[in-house]
Amino acid sequence: MSAYIKQHYGNLFQSAGIKSKKATINSGLDSFGWYGTILEISQDKVFDISGYNSIQSTGLSNVHDFLTYASYKKSVNTAENNLAKV
Repeated sequence: MSAYIKQHYGNLFQSAGIKSKKATINSGLDSFGWYGTILEISQDKVFDISGYNSIQSTGLSNVHDFLTYASYKKSVNTAENNLAKV
């Protein structure tokens, strides 16, 4: 499956430039680009489309919807981590 993503979404494995380098490192995307995020969100099967597997469906999803869901998941994770510290 990673070969499919690299072939069709090769830019996911590249950083955008110097300005985004700090944000990229802080987000954990410096090693794999968006690949890990796509895999994680595809496992949730939120964007499943009939006739496509989960990764393809996620790749075909609306970018705004994808980023909104990724932001939601990050917020939930941050809240859970903060609660665990209490």
